[in-house]
Amino acid sequence: MTDWFVHVKLDVAATDDQAETLAQRVGSTFVDRARDRTDVSTYVTAGSVRQAVSDGLELVNAAALVAGLDATAIHVVAKTEGDRIAELVSRDVPEVVGVAEIQEILHINTRQQVSQLAEREDFPKPVAELRAGRIWLRSDIENFRKQWRRAPGRTAKM
Repeated sequence: MTDWFVHVKLDVAATDDQAETLAQRVGSTFVDRARDRTDVSTYVTAGSVRQAVSDGLELVNAAALVAGLDATAIHVVAKTEGDRIAELVSRDVPEVVGVAEIQEILHINTRQQVSQLAEREDFPKPVAELRAGRIWLRSDIENFRKQWRRAPGRTAKM
């Protein structure tokens, strides 16, 4: 069995409430609403790409019905996580990090400490602020780590 990333394009635009229902029902990692369509991405475990497409479509279609969407899938893509990451890397998509990854990179004990650091003038600015939180370029955080002079205090997380 393999974990597959399945992306389904629906032929209707979802409302905010419908998109929220889709995300909850599908366990979606991504729901994007355009003017005339809704994109839903999620993961399924299957033995083949054919089974991944079938399972992904079934999951999204069932969620669309619960959300009150009379939708038809107009495009479906399934790929392994390794293939998806390789595609992103080949497109030169920069690696981003959130608070948890910054904790690891900077050996910081708490999320609060990251938030305090983020208020400093010399700390990199986030590239985006999502509902899940702020994200930064990994390269910016790595460069900050190289010049950062850690203040005395708690022992660094290892």
